Amino acid sequence: MEAPATAEPQSDRDLVARLQRGEHLAFRELVRRHQDKVYRLALRLTRDESRAQDAMQDAFLQVFRKVGQFQEQSAFTTWLYRITVNAALMRMRSEKRHNEASLDDASPRYTEAGEIAEPVDDWSYAVDDEAGNRELAKHAARAVDQLPEAYRSVFVLRELEDLSTEEVAGILDLTVPTVKTRLHRARLALRKMLAERVKGTDLEQHEAAPKAAG
Repeated sequence: MEAPATAEPQSDRDLVARLQRGEHLAFRELVRRHQDKVYRLALRLTRDESRAQDAMQDAFLQVFRKVGQFQEQSAFTTWLYRITVNAALMRMRSEKRHNEASLDDASPRYTEAGEIAEPVDDWSYAVDDEAGNRELAKHAARAVDQLPEAYRSVFVLRELEDLSTEEVAGILDLTVPTVKTRLHRARLALRKMLAERVKGTDLEQHEAAPKAAG
């Protein structure tokens, strides 16, 4: 006796089409399929579990209300990520809880020739012990949290969510060159902020020891 054929999972587009026809079970499946990714993205942007939960709920509520506006020229995930980024940033703005660093202050200084005027220690690599890695991760997370939102969004989507430059551009409605420019400036600013944060800490002394030995 042959086993019953297993139904192929429906694509996001199929589920969206069903939801647009008023089939609410399709919305439940979209939430089940994407809620973990949406929550993770919201958490990386807000750095707060409660706000991330609220942003996730806001995002899916917007999906439910505006599903009729979804254009099939882009992927559903691109649309969903755009809504999530906006929901997370709106949460942070409304609660006025985010202290952003000036990117000009956080970025390295340049000479007239376009070269970096002063060396910036590169703390982007991992320290070779678990305690050092944890401490460096804390400093890095705080530094990312202080990036201006336009740069933080690009950095989170490109570096932490590992999306392509083209995908980030689509989600944030930017050009590819703009994404590349903001990502470059965010990386430089983070290097400078990390170097300043670890000065005088055990991490700086930990890194100085191998250099002295060498």
